[in-house]
Amino acid sequence: MENSLPLGAVKFAERNFAMDVMRGVAVLGILLMNIPEFSTDEFYLRWNDAMAGKLTINGFIYNSATLLFQGRMRGLFTLLFGAGIMLFIENKRSNSIQVADAYFRRMTWLLIFGMIDAYVLLWIGDILFEYALCGIFIYVLRNTRIRYMVLISMVCIGMNIFIDTKEYSDFKPNATQYLQAEKLLKQGKVLSEEQKKVHGDFKFLLGHFLPFSDTVIKETSKDIVKGIQLHRSDYLEMSEKLGEETYKYQSTVFYSIFGETFGTILLGMALFKLGFFTGRLKPKVYWLMCLLGIGIGLGLIALFMKLIVYTQAELWKAYRWPFDFSI
Repeated sequence: MENSLPLGAVKFAERNFAMDVMRGVAVLGILLMNIPEFSTDEFYLRWNDAMAGKLTINGFIYNSATLLFQGRMRGLFTLLFGAGIMLFIENKRSNSIQVADAYFRRMTWLLIFGMIDAYVLLWIGDILFEYALCGIFIYVLRNTRIRYMVLISMVCIGMNIFIDTKEYSDFKPNATQYLQAEKLLKQGKVLSEEQKKVHGDFKFLLGHFLPFSDTVIKETSKDIVKGIQLHRSDYLEMSEKLGEETYKYQSTVFYSIFGETFGTILLGMALFKLGFFTGRLKPKVYWLMCLLGIGIGLGLIALFMKLIVYTQAELWKAYRWPFDFSI
């Protein structure tokens, strides 16, 4: 039977200070991105400049934070979560049942803290539950070769991208059918039931972009007022309403983003095994990855921000593209 060292807290000499610093930056960056949502409804954050028709100071700050931090901090934290898994396992210097026991106890406590954060502290945006589940499933891949880790990671992330864009791809033909239905209505012809449904659904979709339809304005106003009233109500009422939303997020929504989180954690594990987080690579490799990563990453995010659809005219332009890009 393999001998193993006693399990305990990580010793000071065994800490990876580079990872500790990066993790601190990521956590503070995530907090930075959550602060605006603590202050107002997300609708005002995203649509502020579009409704004002000009670049405002608030809009500049929000867009700058989106460009530099939105998704980047969460991505960095997720990579470090995966690296932390490998660091925890390697620090134990053993593959004994003791290590597995300690690992799964950590993940179980993380899951419990996530449930408390979501259902007791009433934070709908909790990610601890999601990370704990991913951590439980990903343990079996700890000894997988680096190239296979990267391959599985890319497949998982690719599947998540496909799921994100599928709704847009599926709904794209409705734009053509809507135009055909509009043409028939102008000619005074009667639409079939299927044509009526497609026409109504797409018209409802159009109403969610500037200029908003009266129905969307009323519904959005009601939702915002309800949200304000809910957060001014007592704890029991808040827990009932927010608990329902959290349950939906941790079930339906969770499975739609599982691939991204799982794949990114696995990529972090692969990078750790490669020596990326322990300084084993040559300095020029880090410089190259830094320049390419920042350059390509910020470029893609800037393109994404430019292509975000705010008006009905932009929506029509997006649906006329020969390629399927998420809007």
